[in-house]
Amino acid sequence: MRSREFTRLLAPADEGPITLDQEERRKILRRLERAEQLEAENRELRQKLKERERELERLRRNTAALDVATRPSKKLHRPPVPAEPRPKGRRPGGQPGHPPRGRGRPDRVDETLDLTLDACPACYGALDDPADTYERFVTELIPAYLYVLKLLVHRYWCRRWHRFVQAATDRAIPGRQFGPRLASTLVLQSMMGLPVRRIQETMATMIGLEVSVGAVQGLLEATAGRLGPEYEAIHREVLRAHLVQPDETSMRVGGANWWAWSFATELAAYYELDPSRDRDVVERVLGRAFPGTVVSDDWCGYNVLRGKRGVCWIHINRHWQAVEVAHGIEPRGPRSLAPPKYLRAGHPPTTFWRFAGELRALLREAVEWSEKSPTSATTARSRPAALYDARVYALCDSASPNEDVGRVSRNLVKRMPHLFEFVRDSSIPWNNNAGERAIRSICVKRKMSGGMRSAVGARTYARLKSVHETTKRKGQELLRVVMDALTRCSNGQLSGSRSTG
Repeated sequence: MRSREFTRLLAPADEGPITLDQEERRKILRRLERAEQLEAENRELRQKLKERERELERLRRNTAALDVATRPSKKLHRPPVPAEPRPKGRRPGGQPGHPPRGRGRPDRVDETLDLTLDACPACYGALDDPADTYERFVTELIPAYLYVLKLLVHRYWCRRWHRFVQAATDRAIPGRQFGPRLASTLVLQSMMGLPVRRIQETMATMIGLEVSVGAVQGLLEATAGRLGPEYEAIHREVLRAHLVQPDETSMRVGGANWWAWSFATELAAYYELDPSRDRDVVERVLGRAFPGTVVSDDWCGYNVLRGKRGVCWIHINRHWQAVEVAHGIEPRGPRSLAPPKYLRAGHPPTTFWRFAGELRALLREAVEWSEKSPTSATTARSRPAALYDARVYALCDSASPNEDVGRVSRNLVKRMPHLFEFVRDSSIPWNNNAGERAIRSICVKRKMSGGMRSAVGARTYARLKSVHETTKRKGQELLRVVMDALTRCSNGQLSGSRSTG
């Protein structure tokens, strides 16, 4: 439009002299057209910039929400950089006024070394009798060495079975060239987090044993096979437990996505590695009619259980934290009553943070009441639990115009029968921290090794890990339990050859 107006103004008129020739008018028109083109492009770029800024803000909110909703085990830990240097106040180590603590005297002494001098080490002069004497204890490690045992196996012919038989011994593993004590040591190193190649290097460095990676893995698999009765006993103990806290995490096995499952009780921990995260694993391990109580996160796979269930409020709080972080509010704990702290300028949804604050206050009240109330008064605890259920139901608004309030409300209403199970029963916790701690060691192994190579190795690790964690909970020694399993044998065994006559 502007070009046309200038064209009309610059066109030759009937009146007045012509001050610009034709060529100058064309130059001015080209410049005006170029200015109009640049202005149009500028408007288009400003529009695109606004769209990109809105998209960037949406991605920033989603990233912050995803970071809060992600499990800590799946995050790469980066220690926070302190904003200010550490104040020079309390010095590290022992504090004034506290009694010193040191290593106590050993229970036994294997050797006594008498340190005497006949001459001064400085002037080489003769010395009289000692002026005084004091004791000093040194704990040392005896150098390890390989102990090789030679077995002379006598075979006998059995007329009834028509086969050769031979004596068995508890000092050797059938079909292996290594003894049970060495195999138990390899299992202990594996459970301490050492990969197979690190175990190989440790054996070569400490005792000079050259063993292949395949031999180490073979010993671990053979030991896991002998621990079958212990593994089944742990499973039965979990089924008899009053409280089970399960959890699951991903694990790469043979390049495929598997899942590591843990079912933790007070005195046992049962592990399985399975390609599925479906409810079939829960049904196979616990059964639908599990008589005890299961406290888990809010994953739907545990809905297959028909018995008493509790949910982890820390996992439920992650949904609230995700919304708060997405709107620039610092995430708060599930029982925090602190006012919201805004991390950036804007208009946060006051409807949601008031809703989340009331839920946190209600949870804090319920936890404090449960901890202070009598543990044996089951009937007296049922009424407060029903009142807390009613209060949560009154707070929820599934049809709220605020999308976040409606979504969280629907999630709470769906889990309403299990929210305050810890109020009804004092032995039930309000979180799943025990299950998280039981699965943490597998998360550490996943970060260190990246996964496992085969299904056999995965199931071997699950069996060994179950025995290891259970022995720790019961105060037993893993080496002793593994040794007892490896030395179980009969008085004799059949030989591998049969008569053909």
